[in-house]
Amino acid sequence: MLTKRILSFGSTPLPDLSVHYLLVGGGGGGGNWDGGGGGAGGLLTNFGGTALSLSTGTNYLVKVGNGGAGGQKASPVTTSEVGADTFFDDNASGFTALGGGGGGNDNGNSGGLGGGASDGGSGGGTGEGSNQQIGFGTSGQGFNGGTATSNQGGGGGGASEAGKTASQPANTDGQGHGGDGLANAITGTSIFYAGGGGGDFRSGGFPGGSGGGADGSGTQANNGTNHLGGGGGARGGSVSVTAGQGGSGVAVLRYPSAYTITTQSSSNCSITTTTDGNDNVSIFKYTGSTTRQQGTMIIQF
Repeated sequence: MLTKRILSFGSTPLPDLSVHYLLVGGGGGGGNWDGGGGGAGGLLTNFGGTALSLSTGTNYLVKVGNGGAGGQKASPVTTSEVGADTFFDDNASGFTALGGGGGGNDNGNSGGLGGGASDGGSGGGTGEGSNQQIGFGTSGQGFNGGTATSNQGGGGGGASEAGKTASQPANTDGQGHGGDGLANAITGTSIFYAGGGGGDFRSGGFPGGSGGGADGSGTQANNGTNHLGGGGGARGGSVSVTAGQGGSGVAVLRYPSAYTITTQSSSNCSITTTTDGNDNVSIFKYTGSTTRQQGTMIIQF
C-alpha cells in the first residue's frame, strides 16, 4: 500500500508537483553491408503545454528502452531486433514512446514495424532484395523508412522525416540517410532526439548515410557503437561489421527545484539531475550492455 508523504519547504507544505515530460523510444541503428537502417522510436512530450500533476510520497515507474537495430546482411529481421519502448507511469494513465523498427536485410526482408506491432514507432528501411516494402509508422510516433535499391539499404525513418531511399540523388542528407530527429529544449538546450539510422550505401565503396543523431547529424563511425541520448547508432561498413545498435532512449522530467527525486530501485537505468533556472531536469537513460532491452527505475518525489 502506498502512503502519501508531505514534504515541507520552510513552514509551507509543498503542493502536488507540476511536471513536464519528454519520452524518446530511442534512435535507429545503421545497417551494415546491404542492410537498411533501423527506425527511430516515438517521441512524446508535453513541455511547453499543460504539465502533469503528480503527488509527493507516491511511487512512479520509469522504463527506458533502446531504438531499433540496423539490418544485417545475412540474418533475417526478427521482433527481437525492434527497439524497446520508453514508458512513464503516473499512476493514472501511462505515457509511452514506442520503440523503432529493425532495419531490413539483403535477403529481401522489409524493415521491422515499430514497437513490435503494426502501429508503433517508425519503421526501419529495407535492405537490398526483391521485397521493397517499408515499415509503417504512426502519426506522432515516427516516419517510414526508405526503400533499398540494388546493393544499397534504405535509411530508417526518423521522428521528423522519412528515411531516404537508396536511389535518391545525393543531397545534403545523402543517399540512404536516416530521417532526422525532432528538436526539443526541455533540458534547457535544444537537442535533436529520435533520429533514424542510415542504410548501407556500398556502391563504389562509399559509406552509408549517417543516422539523424542526438545533435541532428548522427555519425558515420565504422562500427556498431551504441549512442546514448536518443540519437542514431553507427552503421556497419562491410559484411564483417555488425550493424549499428539503436541509440538509447531517454525519459526527461522537468519540475520545480523545490522538489527532489528519491530513487526507490533501479535496473540498468541511470538518472542525472541538473538545474535550469527555477527547475530541476532529471534525465533517465538505459545503461545496459546489450541492445534492445529496457532499464527500469521506481522514483518518488
